[in-house]
Amino acid sequence: MDFYTAGLAILVLVACLDLLVGVANDAVNFLNSAVGSRAASLRTLLWIASVGVLLGSLLSSGMMEVARSGIFVPSQFTFHGVMVVFLAVMVTDIILLDLFNTLGMPTSTTVSVVFELLGASAVVAVVTATDRGLPLSAVGDFINGAGALRIITGILLSVAIAFTAGLIAQWAFRLTFTFDLARTSPWLKRIWSGLALSAIGYFLVMKGLKHADVIPAAASQFSAAHPAITFVLSVAAATTLAIALERLVKLDPLRVTVLAGTFALATAFASNDLVNFIGVPLAGLAAHDAWAASGASPDSLRMDALAAPVAGQSGLLLLAGLMMVVTLHLSRKARSVTETEVNLGRQSAGKERFKPGVVSRALVGIWLWVDALLKPLIPTRLSALMEERFRLPDAAEEDRPAFDMLRASVNLTVASTLIVVATTMKLPLSTTFVTFMVAMGSSLADRSWGRDSAVYRVAGVGHVLMGWFATAALAALTAGLIATVLWFLEGVGLGLVSALAIVSLVLSTRWHRRRTARQGAANAESYVQPARLVRFLGRAAEGLRGAEGLLRSRGEARGAVEAARHEAELVEALEAAALRFAQSQAGGADRMSVVRLYRHEGDLITAVGDIIEGIEAHRANLHTPLDDLQARQALDALQDTAHRLRDVEAWLESPAGSEAVEAALAASRRRIQDDVHHQVGTLESGQTPSKASRLVLSILGESDRVLGALQEIVSIVGRLFPRVQPGGWGQSRPRPPLGSAPLSAAAPPS
Repeated sequence: MDFYTAGLAILVLVACLDLLVGVANDAVNFLNSAVGSRAASLRTLLWIASVGVLLGSLLSSGMMEVARSGIFVPSQFTFHGVMVVFLAVMVTDIILLDLFNTLGMPTSTTVSVVFELLGASAVVAVVTATDRGLPLSAVGDFINGAGALRIITGILLSVAIAFTAGLIAQWAFRLTFTFDLARTSPWLKRIWSGLALSAIGYFLVMKGLKHADVIPAAASQFSAAHPAITFVLSVAAATTLAIALERLVKLDPLRVTVLAGTFALATAFASNDLVNFIGVPLAGLAAHDAWAASGASPDSLRMDALAAPVAGQSGLLLLAGLMMVVTLHLSRKARSVTETEVNLGRQSAGKERFKPGVVSRALVGIWLWVDALLKPLIPTRLSALMEERFRLPDAAEEDRPAFDMLRASVNLTVASTLIVVATTMKLPLSTTFVTFMVAMGSSLADRSWGRDSAVYRVAGVGHVLMGWFATAALAALTAGLIATVLWFLEGVGLGLVSALAIVSLVLSTRWHRRRTARQGAANAESYVQPARLVRFLGRAAEGLRGAEGLLRSRGEARGAVEAARHEAELVEALEAAALRFAQSQAGGADRMSVVRLYRHEGDLITAVGDIIEGIEAHRANLHTPLDDLQARQALDALQDTAHRLRDVEAWLESPAGSEAVEAALAASRRRIQDDVHHQVGTLESGQTPSKASRLVLSILGESDRVLGALQEIVSIVGRLFPRVQPGGWGQSRPRPPLGSAPLSAAAPPS
């Protein structure tokens, strides 16, 4: 098989994979508002989006010229050159998009394809110009530089404009509607729904159906000649439709708006962004057909054929649409990307995914400073009125969606309107950038970024923004590098880059599965049951054994250390679950016991993490090793504490009286206190404590902290579970004896 036939086969294969990967990323554009507001069940939302995707895929043929001649000038490239460009673009695209999907970060498929085409075509243009004896200044004749610059400028501007528009619109509508939508005037909802549906409908026509001849010419001419009349008629028709649906099938007008917006965005996504996934492979197929028909050399045939209009390809487009629908229903990575945007904009508190940095803290500090300056300038009565309008109604935290229907409808309407305006003015932008930044602006207006969450949300938005710019840079550089390999190595290079793509997909899929499993484990930590405590204590014991291995300089302890670090990450989830439980009405008098239980679990696993970090820092900084006595005291403390964890596990699995467990814990704490006094006694001569003695004191102190938390856990469990856990400890049956699990104070075997 020659290089070009193999390359064409790889293009077709990668096109299928890119559809799967690309939909996983772009699903966030049309699903996040409906998912976050719980406008319908996920299954219903997926089917609504699926219909939109199928419709949009049939209407997307008009966008296919972008991949063929939108970025580079095909008449300047030979068949060999365009095949190298197309192969480099597709391999890079699937690697980068899958990477961002795995990380759960939304990115722009439009930006990635544009910059991949730029990077690959620039490299091929330089090599081609050199082979033809042309100066490097002639490379500009190969690239559509003005079009590329216009795209980049439009994308950068759209980020700021979308955020500002979402912020202002949501603030105004929230001030009008308040958070108590149940008491809002029905007519206010209907009028807003009519306006929103009109904007969404116009968006669907302009962005999703603009390349299809489905709109009568007379209607288009009337709309162009009488825009004001057209607007009034469309609002009246949309409002009438919202009222009819409300009275006939009891559909809330805001819900109708959200569902209609989801359908419209899905249609426009498939219509306009399908080119990002299959446009390049279809262009490669057209180039191969032109070369096969010409009989010319691949190094001499110019690709003028790519400048010709695209012929009808309805069958291929429908097949691509079906593949996108299947991916939409099955892809877990698509849900990871959607969760990122929904979590960054959620109204409730909880575990934050992103860690704050210097920049996010500085931005929040500046905002608070500006707020403090402006607040005295606002009249007191106006300020009080605004506070009242923005007050959240009382609701159980777990029953509240990430945000309400009003914000979801504003997100969809503002995003649709901005995209329509840009389309009408022929300004390029990314639907991903617009929808994401509108959602972030509206969440800020809704005060979702409170004092306790602002630095985390700003950090999250910063991560996404940096991811977008990283996409552009990585896309251009990687595509250029792969194009270089393919140009000079041809068949061998094709094998190398194909292997690179396969390895990347396999590794990212494994990593995503592990992360999903860890998240599932984190969610399971919210359940109050002995079996969960057993698993938790077992993982803590593994962490202590890992710390022991580090202290003994054993490399095989690394796996246990990583597991303990993950457990430390669950502390915030435990505390958030405790607070949610305390705020709810469930559990009665046991609520505070559950809160205390979670807090002590968090204290325990944090102590284990501190032990590990202290030992690792001591080793990494190459400090003086522990002497024999210090090592024995530290190891004894770790081993004894790990055994006490196992003792409590055994007690939970076969519950007997807690007296033996409590006595063993108290004895272990006394031994550790004796070792602490001994260590302190060796320092009474006035010498400066060494790094080694500080490490030993830290290990002893944190081990005592673990044992103290265990004592509290045993005490709480003995009171809590007989009342809370049905069918388990709560059964009125004699508790079996503890069994043969040793609780003696004898030193554990080394």
